[in-house]
Amino acid sequence: MIIWAMSLLPALLILGWSLRQARLPKTDFVSEGLTAEEAQRLKRILKEPRADANSPLRDDAVRVVAAESGVGEPPTPQQSSDARLDKSILMAINDNTFGVTAAEKPAYDAILSKVRNTSLAELEPLAHKDVPFAVLMLDADRFRGEVLTIEGDIRRLNQVTDKSFEAWLFTADSGLNPYRVVLASQLADMRLGDDLQPPIRARVTGYFFKRFSYATANDFHTAPLLLAKTLTPLASHKSAAAPRRNNSRSLTFLAIGILVTLVIGGLAVEMIVRRRSRRRECPPEETPDSPPDFSWLKRP
Repeated sequence: MIIWAMSLLPALLILGWSLRQARLPKTDFVSEGLTAEEAQRLKRILKEPRADANSPLRDDAVRVVAAESGVGEPPTPQQSSDARLDKSILMAINDNTFGVTAAEKPAYDAILSKVRNTSLAELEPLAHKDVPFAVLMLDADRFRGEVLTIEGDIRRLNQVTDKSFEAWLFTADSGLNPYRVVLASQLADMRLGDDLQPPIRARVTGYFFKRFSYATANDFHTAPLLLAKTLTPLASHKSAAAPRRNNSRSLTFLAIGILVTLVIGGLAVEMIVRRRSRRRECPPEETPDSPPDFSWLKRP
């Protein structure tokens, strides 16, 4: 039974992991309208953050020069508003740096103060609601300081200070790549936690600050950083970040195959062990040697 349990446990762990992966959204950026070159460049941006804002950049690793025109170019709003930022305060911001650097702190504090003192009614008319995750990451300079509206699933929500919260939001087109949103106002009666189940379906409207680098348990990652006033919970319905059915189908089939193989192997090992134990418990009876039969010599 011990051998049986040892054989079955790894298969169950693999099967559980694959089923969990199947529930997580994944995105193939090539299929999302990007070219193979753009998708490869985006993957490097997501995985190669800069530790030092003044360090030299590798070619196409982080900084992307926006084209003259193209998909995702923000339209020019037709109305003026005090909610607009003075873009001169954004000059010191560098993408793919860890945290908010000392040079970026004045702009960070100024935008947080502005969003805290600006109503959603002023922000929402200026917001761009159709900027894809990939375009935002590739053309960060083009959208810096712009107001964006993002809808998705908040899977992590924590309080940072007395007046600010941090939310990690996932959308259908971002897949496993989150947005990091700093909320500059109190959240009443809102669930907090590192793994919200079910996630909070919400909409946020705020200023895009930069591509923000952070460390995970086994890797580094980069996410768009938005500074928003608050979040607006939406009615619960099918998650926009729901995975496609075939996201981890191959992993699931692989896990099931391993499970079946280990079960069969475990049964075979158990049968062999049982046969050997029975032989040891019931040794064959020893019979004394019989004398040879010479009766045939007496025949006429």
